[in-house]
Amino acid sequence: MKNFSLYTEELNFNNQEGKNITVGKYETEYFTLCPSAVDAFNMLMKEQGVDMAKVEEAAKHVDQALAVEGKAIERGHSTQKDLEDYDEHATLAEEILDELGDLENHEYYLRDVHEPKLVDMLDENEMDDEELEDDEEEDEDYSNLDEDLEVEPFWDETENFDNLFDKE
Repeated sequence: MKNFSLYTEELNFNNQEGKNITVGKYETEYFTLCPSAVDAFNMLMKEQGVDMAKVEEAAKHVDQALAVEGKAIERGHSTQKDLEDYDEHATLAEEILDELGDLENHEYYLRDVHEPKLVDMLDENEMDDEELEDDEEEDEDYSNLDEDLEVEPFWDETENFDNLFDKE
């Protein structure tokens, strides 16, 4: 299995530690993993006339995406489900941030920093239980294929094809 200790060492991002913040009424839990998210949301909350309900909802999705990464780091690897969960929350956050006109301040850390870390941490040797069950079901479906399949050759087995490509 790969060693992922380098990911925990990278978390200080050049000695700039992230911190949890309050966005609207929501207290983040995983913004400690991303100083860029802290900065971007602090700037967004200072904007005049911003829809704080949408900002809060976007922060929740970013926090949930970062939670996926945090749990993968604790586990020492990520799974395909982690990637799917991360993408789901990042996409929902991006849609809201795009509506707010602030997506460009968030895309970098969501898609260029944290998502690739999850991909790099993917342990391809370890499959989720659900994937294993799907594979077993597929194996069961095809286990008796040879018994059920009666294929007749489309040529006469007595024919000699040795001279098939010889010119006349």
